[in-house]
Amino acid sequence: MAGLVRMSGRVLKAAALALVLLLPLASIGAQARPNTRAMTCDQAARLVARAGGIVLDTSATTFDRYVSDLRFCMPQQALRPAFEPTRDNPQCFIGYTCYDPAKGDWRWGWGW
Repeated sequence: MAGLVRMSGRVLKAAALALVLLLPLASIGAQARPNTRAMTCDQAARLVARAGGIVLDTSATTFDRYVSDLRFCMPQQALRPAFEPTRDNPQCFIGYTCYDPAKGDWRWGWGW
C-alpha cells in the first residue's frame, strides 16, 4: 500500500508540474488578432508584407486572411486586392486575399 501511495504522489507531482509548465501556453491561443482600424494604412500594409500571410480583424465582428502575394495561397487559387479600413484611410490597400476562381473566370485563365 505504501508503494501505491508513493507512486500516486509522484504522478500527482508530475501532473502538477506539467500543468504549471503548460499554463502559459493556454493564453497564446486567446490573443487578439491585430485590428486594421487601430493601425495606419502604412502599418497595416507593412504587417501583411512582413508576415506574408496573416489574419487581421477589420471590424468588431469581421476578419479575413491577407497575403502579400500568390505564394501564400493554396494551389489553383487567385489573388483579389484587399482594401480595408485603417485609422487614417477608409479604403487602404493592405495586400490581397486568396480565392477560388469560378469556372469560366477568364481573367485568371480558368475558362474551361
